[in-house]
Amino acid sequence: MTTTDSTTPSEDELKSALKALRTEHPTLGISKLHAALLAAHPGWTVSEKRTRKVLQSEGLVIVNAGGSSNGGSEPAGFKYPSSKVMEGLDVGKWTDKVEVRVFDRKKGKGLVAKVKIAEGETIWKEDPFVLAPEWILLANQTDDAFFRSEWDIVKSMAQLGMEERHAQVSAAEPDRATWKKAFQLYKQAFYKPTQETDNKKLARLLKKPLPEDVADELFGYDAFLRNLGRMSLNLEAHGGLYVLHSHINHTCDPNVSVRHFDQRSALSRITVVAKKDIDVGEELFITYVNPEQSRVERQRQLDEWGFGVCRCARCNADREEEAKLLKEGKAPVKESGDGQVDADLANELKAGLGPDLKDG
Repeated sequence: MTTTDSTTPSEDELKSALKALRTEHPTLGISKLHAALLAAHPGWTVSEKRTRKVLQSEGLVIVNAGGSSNGGSEPAGFKYPSSKVMEGLDVGKWTDKVEVRVFDRKKGKGLVAKVKIAEGETIWKEDPFVLAPEWILLANQTDDAFFRSEWDIVKSMAQLGMEERHAQVSAAEPDRATWKKAFQLYKQAFYKPTQETDNKKLARLLKKPLPEDVADELFGYDAFLRNLGRMSLNLEAHGGLYVLHSHINHTCDPNVSVRHFDQRSALSRITVVAKKDIDVGEELFITYVNPEQSRVERQRQLDEWGFGVCRCARCNADREEEAKLLKEGKAPVKESGDGQVDADLANELKAGLGPDLKDG
């Protein structure tokens, strides 16, 4: 569909145009992509604020990390998971000991302590927030306010699509055929069954149709890949999705742990416990990886989901020790397969610790 001069595009038109531009210009920032949008559609009236909002809602924001105090940086085009603040979130439903804080556009949101928390203290307990197509379809049968509040939680969770994740993990082509087959089965099960009898069953359950924007977010192929990534990115280790838990950021030396104490009454309920004393204003951290593994292996796992270079105190100390061993001509880290020293380690250490690091 084309538009005439001085036309404000619909939400669908704008989304479609921005998706096409993002594919054509994968590394442009928001301002430059907005300029490209207006150049491609000179008759449109679109503010940069609206462009930013759509890019964020569609998971199309690209954040290129600049150099850090260590001197390292992620490669150009490296994509971090995107997330939004959950407007109106009542943290008090779970605890009065923490609050949500927004740090910066790269790190996003997190949780900080409102009071002093002692080692071993329970900070909160939480039952899972179930994210599945059937839940969303059934929730839509309730009143609109409740449904929108639940849908906002879904949209606010961090996301990184399967295409983006694969691009950062492997140079090989992903198995898109399997993705597409899974998408077709998913769509047939929850949206457009191929059998008339199944259509009638679904219609009896779902008398109220999904809002158009929600249907687009659930049953478009690109949205399907983003939602797969969102679910995998936010899953707690035992498989649940939790609203407040999804706010906690990573470190390799965490100050809280997530436990499953209520195994008889509520196996899926989590209990967040302090691993050490936490001061007022201090951020709460869990670990997204196995802390028993080497720094290189921990970093590989973080890279898979676009978290960038981990610069926690433990990783910084590990880098310094690796650099010391490398200067002495020793092999600080070995691959699990053939026992060869990680070929990229020296370059990473030089980037992270500066030019004083010499080859052994």
